[in-house]
Amino acid sequence: MSHETVIHFPVSRERAGDPSEDQKLDAMTTELRAIAAREESLRREIDELLLRQKHEKGMTVLVVTHDVHGARRVGDQFAVLHKGNLIAHGTASEVENCGDETARKLISEDYPA
Repeated sequence: MSHETVIHFPVSRERAGDPSEDQKLDAMTTELRAIAAREESLRREIDELLLRQKHEKGMTVLVVTHDVHGARRVGDQFAVLHKGNLIAHGTASEVENCGDETARKLISEDYPA
């Protein structure tokens, strides 16, 4: 479920023909939203653990992820890869202001979660 957004599209009984179909769809999307929420909660717990270890023990932590928001929560320095090539590195601010448009988009706080 990482990096996916679950959108609920209610199905009208007139279009579905079977009143139980919209109930099935609603149950499925409700379950998927619950899974996504648990996953986000787990990611935040892991981030908090990494931050604690980093601060309490002075550890260096290397995280390889597609989760930009989580990386921004725990990271000091970033390396942005695109198609196997290093296209930018530095603090989040430095990458956001670098000359590479792809790197700026990938590190952006507006990048889709």
